Amino acid sequence: MRILPTLLVLALLAAPAAAQARFAPETLSAERPPAADDQWAFQITPYFWLFGIDGDIRAASGQGPTVDVDASPSDVLENLDYAGMVVARARYGSFGVLADASFGQLSTEGDTEGPFFSGADVEMDLLISTLAGTYRAWEDGGSSVDLLAGARIWDLETVIEFQPGIRPARRVESDKSWVDPVVGATAELPLSGGFSIVAYGDIGGFGVGSDYTWQSYGGFGWQFSGVLAAHAGYRALFVDRDNDDLDVDAVLHGFLLGLEIRF
Repeated sequence: MRILPTLLVLALLAAPAAAQARFAPETLSAERPPAADDQWAFQITPYFWLFGIDGDIRAASGQGPTVDVDASPSDVLENLDYAGMVVARARYGSFGVLADASFGQLSTEGDTEGPFFSGADVEMDLLISTLAGTYRAWEDGGSSVDLLAGARIWDLETVIEFQPGIRPARRVESDKSWVDPVVGATAELPLSGGFSIVAYGDIGGFGVGSDYTWQSYGGFGWQFSGVLAAHAGYRALFVDRDNDDLDVDAVLHGFLLGLEIRF
């Protein structure tokens, strides 16, 4: 396994979401007092998202068949060369901003239909970033609902090595970037003992960059000191992009762990 264990603490993206009032990580939040109207509140959360990939990828129209990728979280972890994930958030009164970045390089295997090729090896360099403005629409006794609107930025470099079948081996490369508008909301419910429940969801794309994308997150937070909170949950990020230069119809999903620092 090539991933360094230190990534768990040194992680610095997505990418359904997944995105957000803590990208799903953007939704990472434990019970906290509301920010005063006349001062800023900041959080930064390095996290690790152990995701699997299910879906189809086809790079460059006419260059090869669609590759069916079905990689479990353990498969991705075993073939992950490097990764980093971090989300930062600032709020002033009812208004705020967030920035989330997830990046990594991974390799996996895929299946191809028909006799022309016997399968494919897929290598992906992936960056998913989300930038959004937030608005505290409702707050009562520590419970809150935030609305958000912004953009999800994708950068996907793909190398597909088709294994020989009837046709000889072929290598296809693609390097594409696009931007999706996204809108969403996050809700937080405080529990006793510093614990909280957080839910997040967004939708986007709308044919601007991808045809459709969505992200969801559900999890728990635990504030164990005045400036630190731990988070655990499940995140899913879907994207459907149908374009001559790159077709992607896939969902990334898996468990997430994070450590939030407040100042």
